[in-house]
Amino acid sequence: MNVRWLPLFLTTLSQSFAVEFAPVAEILKIQSPAITEASGLAISPTNPDFMWVINDSGGTTDIHLLGTDGSERGKLTVKDVQNIDWEDLASFTLDGKPYLLIADTGDNNAKRETRSFYILPEPALPAAGKNLSVSMAPEWQIPFRYEGGPRDCESVAVDAQTEKILFISKRTLPPELYELPLRAPKNPTVQIAKPLAPVEVKSPVSELFPITNQPTGL
Repeated sequence: MNVRWLPLFLTTLSQSFAVEFAPVAEILKIQSPAITEASGLAISPTNPDFMWVINDSGGTTDIHLLGTDGSERGKLTVKDVQNIDWEDLASFTLDGKPYLLIADTGDNNAKRETRSFYILPEPALPAAGKNLSVSMAPEWQIPFRYEGGPRDCESVAVDAQTEKILFISKRTLPPELYELPLRAPKNPTVQIAKPLAPVEVKSPVSELFPITNQPTGL
């Protein structure tokens, strides 16, 4: 971001989301050199002192484990998949079992006809003084495409109570909310994501860089 835009950006952010700024007692940093462009983060559903982080598109298929103080605690390598454009990560508990969901949903240029969610069981977390090193394939995968053509998506959440995956388009005006079933589909064909509703949230970034229905490269 150009420095001259910073005061306007902070003002817009505060006005749009009623953000209250307060002094920070301590600044913590990610200590893992492997995390070069953190794209998604989720708190462990087993222990809130741990968090999982993924890198952006084109990176390895690793989910990095950190302490909430930023300390490096190892990684989970996901087998039999590619990091085409991993954009977000979610954690949840289903039937009493902790899981992680990877959203391979990035699509800056609106060219990907099909994208996927990968769901893995959370591995046992390391004991104090130990680091995690484990690999596994997804327990299930949900390939899907959008009704109406490709969309870019960089934000996902899981509602385990209703067993839904909720995700929002980024480069449409207004943004659109989509959902898909969380469980592995009985029919393994590509699922169709249909919009539930437009999202009436004004992004502070859109004040500076208006979003259109066309890819922008942001």
